[in-house]
Amino acid sequence: MCIREAQRTLAHSSKRLIESKIAGLGLGHGFRIFSDKIATPGDGIIIFRGMQDHTADSIKSLEGFRIAWIDEAQSLSGRSLALLRPTIRAEGSELWASWNPYNIPLAGGLDYWAATAPNTSFAFPIGQAISRTTYSALFALIGTTYGPGDGSTTFNLPDKTGRVSAMKEASAARLTSAYFGGNSTNLGATGGVESQTLTTAQLPVHSHANSLSDPGHSHQENIPGFGGGSAWNSCNSTTNSAVTFTNAALLTNSNATGITINNANAGSGNAHAIVQPTIVCNYIIRII
Repeated sequence: MCIREAQRTLAHSSKRLIESKIAGLGLGHGFRIFSDKIATPGDGIIIFRGMQDHTADSIKSLEGFRIAWIDEAQSLSGRSLALLRPTIRAEGSELWASWNPYNIPLAGGLDYWAATAPNTSFAFPIGQAISRTTYSALFALIGTTYGPGDGSTTFNLPDKTGRVSAMKEASAARLTSAYFGGNSTNLGATGGVESQTLTTAQLPVHSHANSLSDPGHSHQENIPGFGGGSAWNSCNSTTNSAVTFTNAALLTNSNATGITINNANAGSGNAHAIVQPTIVCNYIIRII
């Protein structure tokens, strides 16, 4: 019998751990897996129970079991232990206990400020492949989420190097693919960059300083000819008689202005840093 203080669902019980061990050791032929129990060779049976809701009367149903394995024993209450000890009392019966001495759940992690992992229960997650058999409990939890390894005997840990973490979103609202670059609804998705080179479309509206140079210029004009003689005198008389021109068009020759405008350059086109204030340390996750 496998005991926990709170056994909410079998999916989160030690049942998956035992199943993975059976498969990893190639012992599937001797065990039968059911939805709520595991039958063992020799007509034995393993059941999974939570102590939280048991009473002095309901606990009596467990009297026939020879071994009670208390998983996550650090969370078992004194009340539950007081109920359990007189119940598992057959001759040769045993109480087993296992607990997490680090108070870190399997696949849990934290910042670590030393250069080497504390022991073999922990690893630096750098994307490496590890054994599916040796670390079967971890494999049962994360599977090939972070990489399939060789596809049969290994699987990958996450690659945390040079990255900060963000909790997975139910829908991509705070980290959208347009700016994050990955799908924040998927475990193991990666995104973000160290630097960014702005495109023209990303530039804000702005103006440039400029200087205008106008050296001045002139135009040559061709005045049309006229009859002359009495016509000229008539034009200057008080009667203001019209002058008869021989060509009615006034021609102005074109000429270059020489005006120039020089815009001052702004910006360099180089990438700029977008890294948040950061301190570098190691990171460990529990693998056993």
